[in-house]
Amino acid sequence: MTPPTLLITGATGQVGGALLPLLAQHPAGLLAGSTQGHAVAGVPGRAVDFTRPDTLAQAFTGVEIAFIVIPLHPGMVEMAKNVARAAQAAGVKHLVRISGAGADPLSPLAIARAQGQVDQALQDSGVPCTFLRPKNFMQNFSSFQAGMIQSGRFYSSHGDGRVPFVDVRDIAAVAATVLKDPAAHARQAYVLTGPEALTSQEAVAAIANATGRPVTWVAIPEASAVQAMREMGMPDFAVDVMSSLNQAIAAGLVAEVTDTVQQLTGQPPRRFEDFVQQHLSAWQMA
Repeated sequence: MTPPTLLITGATGQVGGALLPLLAQHPAGLLAGSTQGHAVAGVPGRAVDFTRPDTLAQAFTGVEIAFIVIPLHPGMVEMAKNVARAAQAAGVKHLVRISGAGADPLSPLAIARAQGQVDQALQDSGVPCTFLRPKNFMQNFSSFQAGMIQSGRFYSSHGDGRVPFVDVRDIAAVAATVLKDPAAHARQAYVLTGPEALTSQEAVAAIANATGRPVTWVAIPEASAVQAMREMGMPDFAVDVMSSLNQAIAAGLVAEVTDTVQQLTGQPPRRFEDFVQQHLSAWQMA
């Protein structure tokens, strides 16, 4: 039997970049999807633009299993509908999507509602789906929040709310497991977390201790967080979504830890302290 062709969208992103090496031994038909369509890590590329159905028709040609990463964007639900139509027309047999914890199309929280509406659009295609619903990425601290840490002042509206931060490498490991046998995971939604729930103050303190440089955690009201996001030029949709996440964390709604990573991969999820030790260079001053 010829192995199925896998299309990994978001191949140049954090999860996609961690996922491709895990599928390197896939015997045939591994494709890296990105807006440019270039090869990624030696994997042949295909152009994928979720806003353009014509590119999706080409991207899904011959694909049996697709890993879907839809960006947080005002048009993300319409993007999902484009994916659903193209996948159905191309005869794709399974969709695996990076969603978000708490996804629910009827949720009062903007972020959970948007993620749930996207999931619903894919389900409505009739193509079997599996949803991976991670909580906050550990890598947020080493990417867009790294500048605050380098500055020595970390601003947060999360209060004492706890988050079981998850490493993108563990998300990728779960994705690889599902993609290798998607039928076994059809119609499932997996909430992915790290092994412990930390406050942002505890997480920042761990980074400060590891780097040997003090970082002051500064509590701010949510209104100040919203103002800062607007001053950064974030669009209204993104501000609303991120603010709803901030509020959910502060209210203690994100604290639950799951053992799903261990159950699906056979390996415990990475601890935050190990992530910190492996990413020290991210917080070094230029």
